[in-house]
Amino acid sequence: MISYCSEEHRLWHQPQHREICDVIRNINYNIWDSRNMMRDKWIKFKEKNVRRIKQELRRELEPYEEQMFLYPKSCLICYHQINLPIDCRYCCSSTCCVHTLDNQAHKCKERAKCFNLDKQYAIKNKGDQKISIKFLCLEMDIRAVPNMALFVGMCIQRDKQHRNWTLDDYAYTDVFSKPLTLFYGMRQISSPNHFDMSGTFIVHIITGGSMDIRNLSAWEILLHQQKMSTILTIVMIGPELQDKQDTLKTCGLQSFRKV
Repeated sequence: MISYCSEEHRLWHQPQHREICDVIRNINYNIWDSRNMMRDKWIKFKEKNVRRIKQELRRELEPYEEQMFLYPKSCLICYHQINLPIDCRYCCSSTCCVHTLDNQAHKCKERAKCFNLDKQYAIKNKGDQKISIKFLCLEMDIRAVPNMALFVGMCIQRDKQHRNWTLDDYAYTDVFSKPLTLFYGMRQISSPNHFDMSGTFIVHIITGGSMDIRNLSAWEILLHQQKMSTILTIVMIGPELQDKQDTLKTCGLQSFRKV
């Protein structure tokens, strides 16, 4: 259920993998027996496997461990999991046993885009995400932009070098989701003529994680929508976080800090 690019990496990961591997081998039913299941039964079967593995391990699964059972390599048509000889070489995300893959049926272009986004994220630095200046919208009033697709499209138009969406542009739709959702939500409950973030503005992120830390600089977009000077403080609360405080550098027009 898991593979490695080299023997060196397999041996390096073996201490972490051995525990769950032993549980899989000793479980009293065949977790690969999924051929010709109906879709609803296939989904429930995978969820059952996750629950059973958790029960045997007596702990929560790591994200990659849970993904092993929720997203196993299986036939796109009949959900068979063993000896899958047919792979889509374009999207690298669809396999079959004895069936024929149809590019349109398995949404090849969309799957390829998702695969490339995942691959790009995997090789990115783990530090704070450096946001392209075109997305800070220094001259754009985001109150006039009704949705994320239009927001990204208008930002792309401001960049003379790129007219089409890049992988980074697609990733930014997720990066900016939280600050823009908060911005529009606050505008919905405030008078349009009295929406004010001047002074010190504090945002609490509950169950914050590594992705929230990585994308902190995206919150700068809120500062550029204010005519008055604003200090933005982001307070994140979550089990993955360390107790620390930093002041982040922005473009120089505004500043904010994370706690």
